[in-house]
Amino acid sequence: MKALLVFQLLLTKTAVDLLESLSCPIYKIASFELTDIPLIEYVASKRKPIIMSTGIATLEEIEAAVRVCKEQGSDDITLLKCTSQYPARPEDANLLTIADMKKHFGVKVGAIRPYNECRSTYAFSSFRSRSN
Repeated sequence: MKALLVFQLLLTKTAVDLLESLSCPIYKIASFELTDIPLIEYVASKRKPIIMSTGIATLEEIEAAVRVCKEQGSDDITLLKCTSQYPARPEDANLLTIADMKKHFGVKVGAIRPYNECRSTYAFSSFRSRSN
């Protein structure tokens, strides 16, 4: 039987401290916090896996977030391609950027699926199997 992995979205350093006291194994940075470099630096200093949603962040903002993680010795980074429109239309997802993100940043890349239509799930699954 596999155990359920529980982790929490982070908004403040106080939340990080609380989750550290609870031995949280992984941290998630929301897309709207991706530009909060002091928070990301603090999270990265814990040297645990970090998942960061990209949302509407620019390439430069994503680069800064990834760079600060690596500077803190946190190399287990996953970027999540997400479309900041809920529900997002499949034609706005631009899932082809996933391969580019993986190449550009040298980290794991996935996607958040806020789409209502099943076609996008199939398209992502098909793309993922070809790009990994």
